[in-house]
Amino acid sequence: MQRKLLIITAFVFLICLFSFPAAQAERKVVYMPVPTVKEALGITIAELRAKSVSNLVRTVGSSKVEVFLYADNEKITTIKKTSCGEEIGDKKRQGRYKLVSVKRGLVTSKIVLGDNYFFIEGLFTQQINEGLRSLDGGGDKLFAIHQHLGCTIKSLEFFSLEPDSTLKRVEFKDKDGLISTRILTGFGGDVGRIGKAFVFCSPYFDIKNTICLSYAYTKGEFLQGKSWMDTLTRPKDKKDVTPAYSVRSEGRYALFSYLMALNKGEYERAAHYYGGAYRILRRMNPGLKTSSYKPEGYEYLERYCNLNMGRCYIPTSIKDSTFSTSTKGRSEKFIEALGQVDRSDGTLKFNVEFVSPGYKQLEIDGRTSFVFKVLKTSKGYRVLTLPPRYKRK
Repeated sequence: MQRKLLIITAFVFLICLFSFPAAQAERKVVYMPVPTVKEALGITIAELRAKSVSNLVRTVGSSKVEVFLYADNEKITTIKKTSCGEEIGDKKRQGRYKLVSVKRGLVTSKIVLGDNYFFIEGLFTQQINEGLRSLDGGGDKLFAIHQHLGCTIKSLEFFSLEPDSTLKRVEFKDKDGLISTRILTGFGGDVGRIGKAFVFCSPYFDIKNTICLSYAYTKGEFLQGKSWMDTLTRPKDKKDVTPAYSVRSEGRYALFSYLMALNKGEYERAAHYYGGAYRILRRMNPGLKTSSYKPEGYEYLERYCNLNMGRCYIPTSIKDSTFSTSTKGRSEKFIEALGQVDRSDGTLKFNVEFVSPGYKQLEIDGRTSFVFKVLKTSKGYRVLTLPPRYKRK
């Protein structure tokens, strides 16, 4: 029973992990001509300052611009039961929030964010500082909304203040084509640095790994750099820890992204990571014709998961695989190499376990762990192995 609950938790958490697409139910309003705060929001500037969750003051040109995180229907309740990130007596603020930029008492822009926001006020979370925060090293005009999503992670949404004093949402653009508007960190909301790149690391206790994504902020957007996934690192002195980058950890992240994309039905994204042979897929689907196989080969991956009995399930464990190698001068003796590149084919090998839609561990022909090969190429890390499948009887 405990194992089933753990698997269900992992399943729900991993679905949430990749559920922040760029398309959001939000609306941006740029005012021409600009109205007063009273005309745009129905309250005075003094009331806006008093009622906002948090605000920042920035200088654009020679003018000061205030940015407010505000809800016109805000509801404040007192926490009566301790839970992750919430202590008895803390205050929880919920409502339909918006970001508002104000210059010289006039509203220059407004971004309506939506209803799925809440912020905790209290002794515990004051140390975490939810709401609007600047990004160290990101310049004066870049800031984020910090919101905790549970015991171990925090959501960050970035916005910039443009030269015309209006607000703009900042997107994260990944090499595999994924565009998102939120990024996850550990509960402290800490953002690391590697050179000029910003590093966002978030722990995943259910699979005992920490994922780190690095991005360069350029021309008003975050562009993905290196991404890696390694053994879980817990916070030290209330600070999130960034695990060291390694070749193997980047290969592990590519494998994880590939499997998650297949599970979610994002086959074009999965094709970005797939570097294996297509001859098996063509043999399974002789009637499918495409002009080329990569990346247009996503149609084959779609058929593999939906028609060819491929088990494109969520991974619950990705561990280093062992393989045998011979030592020089002692060809008759073999040793096991763990966490190394297999020199016989240049690949990294991982053992993966899966959970099925019925929250049971996947088992095929008595096996619950399946070996996947990952190869470093000139275009990045590519997975050579298809998910396991049931053979037709």
